[in-house]
Amino acid sequence: MMRLHVRLFLLMLCFLMLVSCSSAQLVKEAASHKLSIKEKEEISVSFFTNKTIIPNQSEGQSFHGVVDWYDNDSVLYLGQEGSFSNIYTYDLFSGKSNLFYSSEHLISEVSSNESNTLFAVQSVQTNQKTLLQILDREGEEFFRWDGYVDRVQVMWHPLKDKELILSVLEKDWTFSVLHVNIVTGNLTPIDVDNPFVQWVDNDHIAYLNWYQDEQSFTAPVIITDVNSMEVEHTLQDFFAIFSFPHYLLGLSSIGPSHDLAQFTFYDSMTLNEIVQMTVPVLQTYSEQQWIPNYSFDSHNEIFYYFRPIHSGNISKYDNDFELTSFSLRDQEEKVIHVSERNVPLKVSPDGSLCIVGDRLENVIIFESGQLVPLFM
Repeated sequence: MMRLHVRLFLLMLCFLMLVSCSSAQLVKEAASHKLSIKEKEEISVSFFTNKTIIPNQSEGQSFHGVVDWYDNDSVLYLGQEGSFSNIYTYDLFSGKSNLFYSSEHLISEVSSNESNTLFAVQSVQTNQKTLLQILDREGEEFFRWDGYVDRVQVMWHPLKDKELILSVLEKDWTFSVLHVNIVTGNLTPIDVDNPFVQWVDNDHIAYLNWYQDEQSFTAPVIITDVNSMEVEHTLQDFFAIFSFPHYLLGLSSIGPSHDLAQFTFYDSMTLNEIVQMTVPVLQTYSEQQWIPNYSFDSHNEIFYYFRPIHSGNISKYDNDFELTSFSLRDQEEKVIHVSERNVPLKVSPDGSLCIVGDRLENVIIFESGQLVPLFM
């Protein structure tokens, strides 16, 4: 376990918060506008199908927020019933809710693996221990871990459904990183200087090698074998990296005033550069870099993100954000929907729908660009 420089820890904690909210905003925008939504009514998904989205009509049921997709047609959402914290499934096309899992502990986060066959559930126990449970599709416990820690971060393996990286942040600002095999129950320590670790391919991980004694906002990307921990590759300096099935994404600042971000996509197997795109950024005038909320459709290899109309000061920006798709197959980019805010989003497993909003309470139909409220 290693002690971090204070500045490095704060930077990494911000990045961990970003991923745990499924690419929630690193810096909250000053604007407090609501998403423009249609009335709570049934909306057809496609002119060519009979599928129709049915908004949740349950009155009086506690709703804390949608947390993830359960499958192509259903989402998982959190609710409270008495002293129990519950996870429900909601079928968008039948309008039916079912109890998936109930806990006497306060559930804080839920995230699925790439195939939506296992779900990581984080909660806080009455003794203040952080509890991590891995549940199968029936809501049965498959694996558990707990400890007196400040927070934990789960990074699912994009290619191996039953493996993950667990970053553990202690209350004394130290951290540890563990490679978890859910089947065997083995927890193998990973010796890295950064808790924000990304999977690259089957057996390789990537992290930013921050300089401990320098005032730097970027760092080189180190790629190592997760088993031997031998450094095998080094990429250029970035201020953030993210990984998806078969791709690695690095973010860097460009322009005389650093008012643009360059998104560089790499093939995760060969580490060859695939494509670059430029995105306007909002200046925070702090050590925290602004990053748009995003989601990746691994089925169709499309990157979705909320793009500002122009660069500017985050506290003064009052323009819209365009939900933009960028295809890594043909490099085609198009605007899907216009929002007043940069809010969290998650694309469905088949890439046809997207839950969006501060509580992921709305759904966008990609074919039409319509936004439908699921929960009010």
